[in-house]
Amino acid sequence: MENVFGVMMAGGASSRFFPENKVFADPTGCSRSMVQQACDRLTAESETGTHKTFVPAKNFYCVTGLDMADEMKKHLPHANVLAEPGRRNTLPAILWTMAHIEKHTPDGTLIVVTGDHVIRDLDIFRSALALAVETTNEKKAIVTIGISPTKDATEWTAFGAIKSDLESKYKDACKIIRFQEKPSLDQAQGMIAEGCWNWNSGMFVVKMQLMRELLEEFQPELFQQYSAIVTALKADNADAAKEAFLSITPTVPDPAGSGKKVDASIDYAIMMRLTDADYKGSAEGFCIPGTFYWMDIGSWNALRTVCDSDAQNNVVVGDATLQDCSSVISLNALSQKLIVKGTKGIIVVAGSGWVLLCKEDLAQAVKQVRGKALGCEDAIVCEQCEVSAITVCGESGGVRVAAVGISKGKVEFTSDGVCVEAE
Repeated sequence: MENVFGVMMAGGASSRFFPENKVFADPTGCSRSMVQQACDRLTAESETGTHKTFVPAKNFYCVTGLDMADEMKKHLPHANVLAEPGRRNTLPAILWTMAHIEKHTPDGTLIVVTGDHVIRDLDIFRSALALAVETTNEKKAIVTIGISPTKDATEWTAFGAIKSDLESKYKDACKIIRFQEKPSLDQAQGMIAEGCWNWNSGMFVVKMQLMRELLEEFQPELFQQYSAIVTALKADNADAAKEAFLSITPTVPDPAGSGKKVDASIDYAIMMRLTDADYKGSAEGFCIPGTFYWMDIGSWNALRTVCDSDAQNNVVVGDATLQDCSSVISLNALSQKLIVKGTKGIIVVAGSGWVLLCKEDLAQAVKQVRGKALGCEDAIVCEQCEVSAITVCGESGGVRVAAVGISKGKVEFTSDGVCVEAE
């Protein structure tokens, strides 16, 4: 796989994982951050399985935001970490990376992954990607990995949906006959009834030459901007490359023909057009079923799906002790010990200079409290509760408290650690 390159996207705001950035956190308690786990899955040597080695470490790239680049380099000291000059959405992020690769290898194959998914069953995962690479060698195709969906239509609205022709296959790779980015609730209910649909995992495998061809056909303006970036990089003109990138807009015309603008993602800009019934070109899309464990954890309460619970339905990640607690989710990334007492149905996260207390059923509102926290210097920041409901004792050392939906809470900083009680 000498000309195969791993491209990891890891530049999101991670607003529902405040106070941590999800990609730098270790939400499963395996002592590796999510970006480190994603890098390991592609590059680390495995003692067992069919694919003991996979993508060469020197071929692994991570594209992230300017504000995250320094921290990313600490987590991935041996990777090629690229900082986008500005946030322009996921397809421009991929193209920024591809342009850097094209500078020295114009005929490579990209394996595009994200840095914020929980994936297990390493050999099954690598086998799926190996088949995807093989499919791109045999077919003029972009290949994605599909995930078996649930029957909950509301969950479908968060993912792209892929309809496959089970009779048109290359080995286990099925031809995609429709690609729908984030279907509506009504559409999702119809897809569930119809069957033969998978969720889009966000992973793609594609030859760079085909990506250039499809970009020129479907998004000619973006292709010209990409070409300008490549020309500048080949001339070692970093400023011109950045200028060309910053000329890109973060949206593209809606492929569904609504006349509106939509996110400049590979889903909207390429895949929906490639799998449209009116497309008459020779390229195809293929989907390989991902039979490995996969989970997109969108908020702190999703830790229940990826971590074990104790007899009291508590989830504990990191150095934390729970006393007389039930249905608590706790994660500690501070250097001090976290002690939670007499608490039920609360999320407690300690890290990055904050202690977060949040009612579990209000986990989505963490995004709002984050917005408030980043906009002030208050020691206590609240959402759907009153500051007067929170008591802070002891020397915090600059650690602040954020609360969501808490009727009564106490955070005490002691020599034994950070002690929390909440309801």
